[in-house]
Amino acid sequence: MSSALPHFPLRQMPFTITEVSGVAMIALAHDAGRHAGLVTERSTAWIANVHAPIAIDFAHVPLLNSVLIGWIFQLIIVGKLTSFGVHRASRKVLEQMRQSGLSKFLTKAGHVT
Repeated sequence: MSSALPHFPLRQMPFTITEVSGVAMIALAHDAGRHAGLVTERSTAWIANVHAPIAIDFAHVPLLNSVLIGWIFQLIIVGKLTSFGVHRASRKVLEQMRQSGLSKFLTKAGHVT
């Protein structure tokens, strides 16, 4: 899977992507929801070539905003995801996922770790 992960510097996008036990782990930066790069096609196009489970690490993101919610939905659409894992998300982030409909895509195993 590693060869399918995109290669670009963090200064250009507000997240990093690494392989963790066969999962493509997307770690969001604390200011991801305010980053102009997140609304570009390049921020999601890479996921079409990833053929592994996806998880998003929200350790540095206390709240979701409309930009982050839209970006996650775009990942689902472009990547044709039926589910994704969530790691280190606050209760507020999980509640916002429920309210936005994103919780329908959360995996049962590894929902929150």
